Amino acid sequence: MTCTVPLAFLDQIMWYGGERIDHPSQIVTGCAAVMPGPAPGREQLRRFLAEGAARAPVLTYRLARARWEPDPAFDPDQHLGYVRAQAGRTLDDALLDLWKQPLPQGRPLWDLQVLHGHRDDEHVLCYRSHHAFQDGVSALLCLQALMNGRTLPAPKPWPKPSAWSALTSTWHALWSLAQLARPQPRWRPARGRTAPPATLRRVTALPAAHYRRIAAATGAGSTQVDLAVLAGALRTWQPQYWNPPLSRLHRRGLTVGVPISLHRRGHPDGLGNHVGAVPVTLPCAEPSPARRLRLIMAQFTQERVALAMRRQAGVPTLPRALLPLAWACVRRRFDNVPTFTFMPGSSVLPPEARDGFALLPRPSFMSMAVQFTHLRDTVNVVSVLDGGIPRAEDVPHLLRAAFEDLCDAVCTPTPNEGTT
Repeated sequence: MTCTVPLAFLDQIMWYGGERIDHPSQIVTGCAAVMPGPAPGREQLRRFLAEGAARAPVLTYRLARARWEPDPAFDPDQHLGYVRAQAGRTLDDALLDLWKQPLPQGRPLWDLQVLHGHRDDEHVLCYRSHHAFQDGVSALLCLQALMNGRTLPAPKPWPKPSAWSALTSTWHALWSLAQLARPQPRWRPARGRTAPPATLRRVTALPAAHYRRIAAATGAGSTQVDLAVLAGALRTWQPQYWNPPLSRLHRRGLTVGVPISLHRRGHPDGLGNHVGAVPVTLPCAEPSPARRLRLIMAQFTQERVALAMRRQAGVPTLPRALLPLAWACVRRRFDNVPTFTFMPGSSVLPPEARDGFALLPRPSFMSMAVQFTHLRDTVNVVSVLDGGIPRAEDVPHLLRAAFEDLCDAVCTPTPNEGTT
């Protein structure tokens, strides 16, 4: 049974912001799977999408009159495109080119783009969706339906909260917005005045086996390790900000939001934005990689995640009157602080996939976004940066170096162990 669904508060923020950015592609998110062999034919992929939409009804929902509703004329062929990589372009550059392709108009706000031509023996399946339509968790649910046969229930409206829950959620949202807008320490050099507006996208592959070694030695979870790696890379990128003498803001540290899912348990329909965040201060001023990890482990705990989920449970139903203030704070945050996300890619990609990684949007005011995709053998770190920032091209290498430093600091080599 299908029905119309009002936009959640974060859906409204993403749509509100999407109408105020430089290019529609800057509000599109997604995921890519690198597949072996030449690209399949159009009819084969059309059937693939039709079968996926039958398992995931959300893929047939469009935006109409500030509500999500089933598209009576849904046609999977309108959500399928082929893009040939230009000669001489790297895969990263080709993905940035693909990002400029418009999403279907007046239809469900997603598509599957097939990138081919960059190599003879592989193609890339790129699932893209408007950020008002889906957050990362919603997109992953749909990818599981498309790639691995998962069945999702039809979307249904978010339950109306009690008056007390609505009041406490609004108060917590206002407090969170105040935290977003507060001053942050310098962590990157100023943008170049003459540099053309450009996006730098790179992927850094880290060995998942070393993640497991760090976990065995310290008890750290993968997200805690991700944050420690990011802190180490930022410290090395601009050491003048993080070595003594420290300013008041640098002593306090750089606080990022670690995303947590507020999706309803028992009804994973894949529609909308239902995400909260746990604030974690990156200890960039700490010179020891091992101590940086311990400081992060003390902040990002199961108890703090559970508390944040309880406090933020009513965020999807916040009043529309908060939209302008919320967008202004989010916009300021994207420029002041790097955006951090992570994804369990092994549960999403088909078994035959060679590789996978996130496709991150970068609004013109966003300085840097970093996303860790955890696969079986590798952890792909996608860094998307403002190309006008001096030494932006160093960040991917610094992420690898920070990971190696952390591994060397906490892992005891075993006898006869090879060089890492």
